[in-house]
Amino acid sequence: MGWFTRERRGVSWMDQSLESVSAPPGHLLMFFGLLMLVMYYSIRSDYEEKMKETKMELRLFLVILLPLLVILASHVTINWYDVRDTSQVVYETLQEEGSSPWGVALVLLLVLFMANYHSSIHSAWFRS
Repeated sequence: MGWFTRERRGVSWMDQSLESVSAPPGHLLMFFGLLMLVMYYSIRSDYEEKMKETKMELRLFLVILLPLLVILASHVTINWYDVRDTSQVVYETLQEEGSSPWGVALVLLLVLFMANYHSSIHSAWFRS
């Protein structure tokens, strides 16, 4: 009645399988090693190419988006005084003096940014 109890008869199947295991042949290991190396380099080259494309698209996106954000920020900064609840005297004083200097500062920063990255953008767009 050995259904519920564990009776051991000789060597178990696990011991037999572990005794019969040996290392694969060297040629097979070399083949799989070279196969993995070739797959790694093909995947890596595709990855590097996609990363370069992604960086270029991000730069173009920033070149297009950054001026729009600067224009929006300058517009909000200039019109910020209109939204505030100020007295008529302060409002007239601000209108007489001119607009806020922050808009001019943001436009100046945009011009400096564009001048700094002009050569890299030019070389990327107009390759010769």
